[in-house]
Amino acid sequence: EVFAPDGSWLQSIETPFARPSNVHFGGPDGRWVYVTEHTNNALWKFHWVRRGQPQYCQR
Repeated sequence: EVFAPDGSWLQSIETPFARPSNVHFGGPDGRWVYVTEHTNNALWKFHWVRRGQPQYCQR
């Protein structure tokens, strides 16, 4: 699920696997999304149209 800074729902993202385990935004523009999946030990990376919220350790 994608939420706006005010907490309102924007849209859903369909993943290539059923049970994503974590999401991280990265890259120089903050628009690369990394999604992990633990059943198959998979990593999915894609470029997103919006900048993501940095994790606490990145601030």
